[in-house]
Amino acid sequence: AAPYIHTAVTYYRERMLRQFTEDTLQKHIRQFEETVRDFDPSQIEELNGIAEGSGNDPADIMMVNARYELTKFPKDAECTTGAVLKEASGNGVYAFKNWDLSWQVMDHVVILDIELEDGTHIIGPSEAGQMIRDGVNSHHIALSANNLQSVSDHSGSGVPTVFIRRKILCSRTMQEAEDILLNTERTVSNNIMLISAE
Repeated sequence: AAPYIHTAVTYYRERMLRQFTEDTLQKHIRQFEETVRDFDPSQIEELNGIAEGSGNDPADIMMVNARYELTKFPKDAECTTGAVLKEASGNGVYAFKNWDLSWQVMDHVVILDIELEDGTHIIGPSEAGQMIRDGVNSHHIALSANNLQSVSDHSGSGVPTVFIRRKILCSRTMQEAEDILLNTERTVSNNIMLISAE
């Protein structure tokens, strides 16, 4: 995955430096690193492993993971999500998404297949180097997310949505997933649709 991660880092670094000075970008990245470390230190360990394994600076991997928050202003329309319930499908619950952010991301989109130490299995699409964008776990919990605009959006150091999504997909119950979603501080709006097979 290292070449894909390099492509993602290069793409977002160029994009960020059109919006921020290097000093301002690094300040934001440091704030996100502190916030995520407080939220879920294991994801910082994994982020550092991704950086080391791909030959990138951990700050660049954080930038790729926080790209949604960093590029929020100004923001074009990005994605559409939905779900089909058993009553409508007749045979199961389905989550879907069209990912229409930018054609440039196609050069570094990957499918993550993650096996956690507790036996939880997660699979879903992501940009190379990110924790996950959307997905489903072996406990029949899925999530699909898309951009929202709100007058309450602001810059700051809330938890980037990628880390929230990953922690949700580590959940063993829908209640645990809902608690993470409802009780985690964010700075920007984002629709995270939780779906259960039940």
